[in-house]
Amino acid sequence: MFQHKTTALAVCLAFAAPHVWAEPFTDADHPESHETTAQELAPVFVKGKRIRAEGSLLDSRKSRHVSDKIIDGKTLKQRGANIGDALSHELGIHASQFGGGASAPIIRGQEGKRIKILHNNGETLDMSAMSPDHAVTVDSVLAKQVEVLRGANTLLYSSGNSAGVVNVVDNKIPTQQPENETKREVELGSRFNLADKERLFTGSITQGVGRNFAVHAEGLYRKSDDYRTPSYTLQQKSHRKLDNSFANSHSGSVGASWVGDKGYLGLAYSQRKDRYGLPAHSHLYDNAYIDIIRLSVINFQKPYLRHYPFLHENLDVDYDNPGITFRHNPKGNGHIHTAREEDHRDSDHPMIAMKNHRWDLRGEWRQPVNGIDKIRLHATHVKYRHDEQTGSNVDSEFRNKGHNIRLELTHSPLLNGRLQGAIGFQHLHQDNRASNKHALDFKKQHLLQDNFVTQNSFFAIEQLSGKKWQWQLGTRIEHQKIAMKFNNHIKWKDEDIQPKDAHLKQPHKGTARSYVSAFNYLPHPKHKFSLIVSHQERMPNNQELYAHGKHLATNSFDSGNKTLKKEQANNAELAWAFTGDKWDWKISTYTNHFKNHIYAETLNNGRGPRSLNSKYPLHVNRYNQAKAHFYGAEAELNYQITPDYRVGVFGDMVRGKLKNRPSLPKGFYFWGPQRGQPTGWVEQANIDAPRVPAARLGVRVNADFTANLKGDLTLYRVFKQNHISKLEQATAGHNMLNAGLEYTGKWGDRDYSTFVRASNLLNAKAYNHASHLSYLPQMGRSVSVGANVKF
Repeated sequence: MFQHKTTALAVCLAFAAPHVWAEPFTDADHPESHETTAQELAPVFVKGKRIRAEGSLLDSRKSRHVSDKIIDGKTLKQRGANIGDALSHELGIHASQFGGGASAPIIRGQEGKRIKILHNNGETLDMSAMSPDHAVTVDSVLAKQVEVLRGANTLLYSSGNSAGVVNVVDNKIPTQQPENETKREVELGSRFNLADKERLFTGSITQGVGRNFAVHAEGLYRKSDDYRTPSYTLQQKSHRKLDNSFANSHSGSVGASWVGDKGYLGLAYSQRKDRYGLPAHSHLYDNAYIDIIRLSVINFQKPYLRHYPFLHENLDVDYDNPGITFRHNPKGNGHIHTAREEDHRDSDHPMIAMKNHRWDLRGEWRQPVNGIDKIRLHATHVKYRHDEQTGSNVDSEFRNKGHNIRLELTHSPLLNGRLQGAIGFQHLHQDNRASNKHALDFKKQHLLQDNFVTQNSFFAIEQLSGKKWQWQLGTRIEHQKIAMKFNNHIKWKDEDIQPKDAHLKQPHKGTARSYVSAFNYLPHPKHKFSLIVSHQERMPNNQELYAHGKHLATNSFDSGNKTLKKEQANNAELAWAFTGDKWDWKISTYTNHFKNHIYAETLNNGRGPRSLNSKYPLHVNRYNQAKAHFYGAEAELNYQITPDYRVGVFGDMVRGKLKNRPSLPKGFYFWGPQRGQPTGWVEQANIDAPRVPAARLGVRVNADFTANLKGDLTLYRVFKQNHISKLEQATAGHNMLNAGLEYTGKWGDRDYSTFVRASNLLNAKAYNHASHLSYLPQMGRSVSVGANVKF
């Protein structure tokens, strides 16, 4: 009989090593490595449930890349309530924290539009990618697991995901009936935090009905106050809290499924409401008009730009001196008031009020006909809105209605089971806008005028397996159309003004074509190598093309560029994992070369002093394109000292550069045959990419004190970030010390767990360079306690 050795060590994928899924390599993956012996051993049967990556159509041990991550729900219940905070413990992932209410993941220096966040393999259809102050409408605390996937799987969902996709998986639609005798599963949880007085409660129930039906209901309630911080420069003397960092949220969902032997079909309705503060929110520019388009162009050449400023072209922009004009100047300097000043009444807290209604239809049909292994259907309809308001006064409105439909077909294995594959189609449509309530009567500057976005996509993936290797090849073709809404007639001085050239009203159309080749090689049961090479394209979105207005939450004026071309990136990742009896490690290196990288060009750095007359300067940004290069590495090394104690070191870093930025006009001719043409050009130097996270290096210890009691201690250094872009300030480094204890047990037929987690025990003044609020500190010393029970 074969001698079968397995290891108890799992490769650690993040700072909290025991909580992150990783699959050790076994002899079962390499039958040719077995050696026969003369001794016959008694068979050992182990019953376990392998964690499946729901976002992968062709999931297997070999198809998992070294840098893929799966974080289980038990771990997520002890982490931040926002998806960015929940994932910031993982190597290569940071958070774009914006107070206590919004936080999205930044992966390998990429954010927002280059990271697809999924909800059960489907679109979130919110407006979180538009700005860092917009919360992502997924509840990681309620999730069964969160997956960070790379390779060919990224093209199943969208183009341009060079850093990966994040899939939040929950049980809103049951895919099977509860397996216990009562056909019922109930889970309750609670958590309290001292630094922000967080009160969080969760509950869910799944009930089987008859032989083939299952219903599910779940809910979350969270309320937290302004969080405590160490002292910092801009802090009020009265208390050590970050003003307007409070966050309140509650969400609920009900769903039902028909479950059979060959699949399921289910429907769920979800609702979420949030109210959270906006730190550093300023009203200094409420009554201001931003002069980014040359007045001579508006007055004489293109009067329609008064009504449709988003139709401007490159030579229409006043690059030399974008400035601000105030309609009302009560104090002689354009000052209205800011969120931190005494003239803000207690009832006038700047905040976001968000509502999200969501319908999901999902189904799976296994082996419907010969040649088809599986058919999956996913349809989503979302109605989303949020208001940025001060007290009861609404400053800006964001609205979005959309639907998404996906159909996936997986063919039966070919070539003796070595070849598997799938194809699929996806349709997405959104109708959205972002309106500014402070837009002036005759100079309307809505951040984003009403528009339609339609995407139709085809994707395919094939997977070929050998004894020691596996190769995946994926492709996605994505056609996009963005159409702005125009009024038929707008009167200005008794004249009908419309764009003279018909093409100005034509929708923006384009097609992105992306390809990924991913190769996994297992030369030995203890080693695994991954190589991922891709060419990914991304069409500019509606914000990058047509935005034109103030966004007071981020203290910026954002201007789109309708001449943008599609973004292209060539990417490569090489990774190596080793799992031994005592040692294990992971090393991942990557590089991303962008052509036509879309970024926000800050125009008023050192120019236009009127736009820099406050300690909270308004950033005048216009979307532009340049070459860009991002590269970095992630590594960890762990050693099992004894069966109960484990020590490890870890670290990550990323660098980003913008290169060959387009030259800007020196000025323009006012008279003569060259009127309106540039007088010359100014070359722009290469600069660092904005908000690139700082490097981290740390050590951790994990201990199993008893079979039920576990603990961990983590100390890491976040280094100073002095690779800064326009209008950025260097961010100081800090040391972070975290610790935790968890006890799990049984009470009758109930499984329960309690935990205590202490964060920032050194009360370090911690600044996050990846945040738009990098000058405001993160939470100080905090202790959270919680309990969860399942029966």
